[in-house]
Amino acid sequence: MKGLRLQTPEQRAQFALTMRRCRERRAEVLASIAAYYDVPAVRNQRIRYKGRKHFGQLGRILNSATSGFYVMIQLDDGSKVDLLHPTADIEYLAADGSIIAPGPRCPK
Repeated sequence: MKGLRLQTPEQRAQFALTMRRCRERRAEVLASIAAYYDVPAVRNQRIRYKGRKHFGQLGRILNSATSGFYVMIQLDDGSKVDLLHPTADIEYLAADGSIIAPGPRCPK
């Protein structure tokens, strides 16, 4: 990270451990999102964004939010659309570009 100076091996080890825990936590949140909303929300999952500004553009899931059940996507043109609800404005795509069924559902 720019500007971050880790002087000692202990500092570097602590930073690496913190980053690993953060990645693991976000993976757990994505798994919870996938189970709760019955969507294939996993890191690097291909999606089609259906929001107004970038309607129909393709992208992928980058990560989950640090709090709450939201996903962060990045469109193929490089622009980010931060923190979308996993059932709103997203179509989950298979490798061949077809929409994955069953579609998203709202929990009871």
